[in-house]
Amino acid sequence: MATLEFTLGQFLIYRSVLARIEPQRKLYLAVSETDFLNILEEEIGQLIREDYSIPLLIFEENTEVIVAWKD
Repeated sequence: MATLEFTLGQFLIYRSVLARIEPQRKLYLAVSETDFLNILEEEIGQLIREDYSIPLLIFEENTEVIVAWKD
């Protein structure tokens, strides 16, 4: 949970700053497929994603290949 709290805080700060300097850009949170399934697909993760409108870039850890984009 501490990792999620830290990551969410960082994401929100970056998004806030980016909205002012480059408002045309969209910030995605990059997350491994494992973390997505274990945290962000769970009820609390879905709630956080919805409340904060967090778009995700999901990647496979070993190959670092993007497996999904979720807006």
